Amino acid sequence: KVMEGARMPGNWDATPYAALDAARASDWPLCAYLAAVCASEDSPERLGDADERNRQEFWLEVVAPLIVEVPEREHETKRSSSGGTGATNRSGKAPVPWGARAGDQSHSPQGRPPRSSSECFRVGATLQLAGSRVKRLKLETCHLREVWTLLQEPCHEKADKKRNQETLAALSRKVGLSYISGGWFRVLEYPLAGDPTKALLRPEARGWSKQQKRAAELIGETLLSQCAKAREWDLVEALLRGKVPLPDFA
Repeated sequence: KVMEGARMPGNWDATPYAALDAARASDWPLCAYLAAVCASEDSPERLGDADERNRQEFWLEVVAPLIVEVPEREHETKRSSSGGTGATNRSGKAPVPWGARAGDQSHSPQGRPPRSSSECFRVGATLQLAGSRVKRLKLETCHLREVWTLLQEPCHEKADKKRNQETLAALSRKVGLSYISGGWFRVLEYPLAGDPTKALLRPEARGWSKQQKRAAELIGETLLSQCAKAREWDLVEALLRGKVPLPDFA
């Protein structure tokens, strides 16, 4: 709390974003002061606002998304001259469905059929892309910011969808392609901007680099999450007692 009329010398920007900047700089006395002034002059709810700067930094440093070209089905069922319907490869063995491990396939006649690409890229699915020959767009930081902006745009009307598709198509034309070396990835969105040939993925946490892990531990989208990540529990308790909203984990 700030006593009525009590102010620190100088001109201070008592906003949630200034308090969050102080927290990122580990200046906890200043953070507490700015948060208290903001809560008293505005409202505690304002301190629960997400900082878009930190959100975008988290997107770039931790999520580290990539756009991949969704391949067509790699194995089509072949009919033998005798009328059989079993799918085989050159070795005479049944092919493993795209994106699956060898042990995942049943050997019984009732075993599940090979999955199509669209089934492999369902949102929330985890894919092992080692040896998959999947290509990704070679996106630089500036391009990832474009993708961020694209995902923030509303997409309710046909005109919105068409605009987003044109933006993605233009981005695809100006960047090259490269093969994914491997690793585990989580599907964030498919189709991307309505394009069935593009999917948005992120590396699974198990494959994060040290830099990604460090960034995940340091970057908070709200003041409360920033304080919690810094283990400033006294300040976390003070914010909660002051009715600062919890972060949106959706």
